[in-house]
Amino acid sequence: MSCVKKSTSKYMSRPSPPYSASECPEGDIKKGNDGDMYVVKKGRWVRASNKSVKRSVKKSNKRSVKKSKKRSVKKSKKRSVKRSVKRSVKRTEKRSVKKTEKRSVKKTEKRSVKRSEKTNGRPTSSRKFAVMLAKNYDPKIDPTGWWHSEKLDGVRAVWSTKDFVSRNNKIFRSPDSYKKYFPKDEVLDGELFTKRGDFKGAVSVVSHKTPNENDWKKVKYMAFDLPLEKGDFETRMKKLKSVVSRSCKGKKNCPIKVVKQTRIKNRSHLNKLHKGIVKQKGEGSMIRRSKSPYENKRSGSLLKIKDFHEDDAIIVSHEKGSGKYKNNLGKLIVKWRQGKHKGVEFKVGSGFTDAERKGDYAKRFPKGKKIRVQYTEIQSSGKPRFPVYQGVHADR
Repeated sequence: MSCVKKSTSKYMSRPSPPYSASECPEGDIKKGNDGDMYVVKKGRWVRASNKSVKRSVKKSNKRSVKKSKKRSVKKSKKRSVKRSVKRSVKRTEKRSVKKTEKRSVKKTEKRSVKRSEKTNGRPTSSRKFAVMLAKNYDPKIDPTGWWHSEKLDGVRAVWSTKDFVSRNNKIFRSPDSYKKYFPKDEVLDGELFTKRGDFKGAVSVVSHKTPNENDWKKVKYMAFDLPLEKGDFETRMKKLKSVVSRSCKGKKNCPIKVVKQTRIKNRSHLNKLHKGIVKQKGEGSMIRRSKSPYENKRSGSLLKIKDFHEDDAIIVSHEKGSGKYKNNLGKLIVKWRQGKHKGVEFKVGSGFTDAERKGDYAKRFPKGKKIRVQYTEIQSSGKPRFPVYQGVHADR
């Protein structure tokens, strides 16, 4: 039923209200066209007295007030309930957060304690271990009294009492038959090495996810320090020899070897030692300051001497070859990864095997891959002189 005002002449010309009484509810009061008040009774408009109108208005007002009060009470109750629910939820959330934080703190503390108890501070796959790195040798430095050793062209690896870990915290998967010789209570720093000039060969063996036992027989672990041992270099070397001797137990096929250290008499003695290594196609020399500690950073107490320089570069694109290498890889276009000339692009066209040049070389040398480049010097343009591809670092 819809009590709607009518605009036709029938409803507008009569004295009663311009509404259809049959469409308006019983008892409804409206003002007529003559100015008097009318009420609906039994589907008809009846003139109403002033008293009856006042009473009905009062009653309707009371009803509306009661209804509005009830509505407001209901709304306020709902709001208060919602607020209380929100408050309780926030409280429970805060309590749960505090509890979980306390629990997580306790768990992490327990885990760290357990780890420290188990590893005794040894490097693991979950925690990066910073190895000691060498700076370049300055001829102005007097090397008298320092220690000299060969710079090995292999893969740097820390024996963590369980696995071999790279300087970038990557685990090298090695067979159990190889690891059985290594100590379970000592951390060693050294190089996974095959032979001089065989960096690529060493990388190809140690980088496989599934280690090949026969290939690993070619690899020697050349140990040169005990990174967690306190004391100076001489003290550490004495203990290192003892640890390796105890681990190998005189077995000829033991893969652990201690890198030979020679005390340097003077500059000419160092020059003679270095030339002897280069003559045998060795990579270069390392010299260590006497009485120096093991430092977990690039240190001035450890210096490298090389006739050639090496750095990492990032592959930008490829250039096809010609003649013998037509439709194969000709050159790699790369850029320096870091340093003063970072971002300078240049081409590397030598050092690749025929197998590396052929086939899907773009997949073998993807853009963004980091490679090792050897060179004689850096020119004023930032480009290297005589760059030669040396391979991909196993942990790059």
